[in-house]
Amino acid sequence: MAAAPVWSVDPRTGKQREQVAVEATAEEVDAAVRAAHDARAALADRTVRAAFLRAAADRLA
Repeated sequence: MAAAPVWSVDPRTGKQREQVAVEATAEEVDAAVRAAHDARAALADRTVRAAFLRAAADRLA
């Protein structure tokens, strides 16, 4: 079964605009949740977590 498209919607009109992604499969969601669970110990320290989030933000900028 193909993943369903995810569309952006103009909030002013409610009209569909463009496809921005596709829905994740159950397997992809499971993998993401397991990865987050596995990372929890490494990110438990607030200072480490803050540095990680700053580094992630810098890479997105």
